[in-house]
Amino acid sequence: FIFLLLTSNITLAQSQSHYPNPNLQQSPSKILNYGVQRLRSFMETQKPTKDQLRAFIENELVQYFDFDYMVKWASGKYYRSLDSYQKEQVTDTIKQMFFSTLVKSISGKKLPEIRFLRERAGHYSNELNVIALIKQNGNNRPLKITFRLYKSAQGWKVFDVKAGGRSAIQFYRNYLKSMFTKMQS
Repeated sequence: FIFLLLTSNITLAQSQSHYPNPNLQQSPSKILNYGVQRLRSFMETQKPTKDQLRAFIENELVQYFDFDYMVKWASGKYYRSLDSYQKEQVTDTIKQMFFSTLVKSISGKKLPEIRFLRERAGHYSNELNVIALIKQNGNNRPLKITFRLYKSAQGWKVFDVKAGGRSAIQFYRNYLKSMFTKMQS
């Protein structure tokens, strides 16, 4: 259950959303809590298959994330050398990897209790970190997840998720560095 928050034959995904769009100008912890409640409601009322769950996440929760920004951070010095088509391809790859991990970690399970703590300052003035504590079955110590968000023109967006001391951006940075190195040889 590492990347919380953090398409196929699902009626909800094919039609207009039954959920109102979140107000991304609200506080980041409220935005994340709203997204978790949407996901929890969907999972409890629909009992979705993996494909339905993926469709819901891709159609309903994608607006909470900025994968372009995530790829820019993860690509590092290689980002400037990518053309627009390559940037789009890398972004799609990262998005698919992220969603696959999320679906795999929560599919067929009941979402655990999640408590969001108040926001903390990030590395830059337009960034905030939100820590979530996730109650784990059979374990008295909650799993700590840190969501890194930045203030975009559309509001607060997640660009990194850290769990168990591992950052999604760092994982993707290593993945992309390996990919770029292979392409250059």
